[in-house]
Amino acid sequence: MSLCFCEQLKKTVKDDGSFADAKQYIELLEELDKRGFTKLPPTNRYSRFTREDWYRCPACNQVWRLVHPDPPFAGLWEKVLP
Repeated sequence: MSLCFCEQLKKTVKDDGSFADAKQYIELLEELDKRGFTKLPPTNRYSRFTREDWYRCPACNQVWRLVHPDPPFAGLWEKVLP
């Protein structure tokens, strides 16, 4: 069974959740660009105090939320539920 494109990204870059460090955050940004994820405006924000972008997987159309780190907040990477 093959994994969808975004599931491959999740397993190769990071699990859902916060970032361990700045390197992990930068690696995720590079992977999103490399794999052709489309940036979307957020429609239901995590918080009004954080910078946030949503990304759509080009293979399966799953939407992901990227809440950018702003120390002490470690940021967040998670699926957006339909």
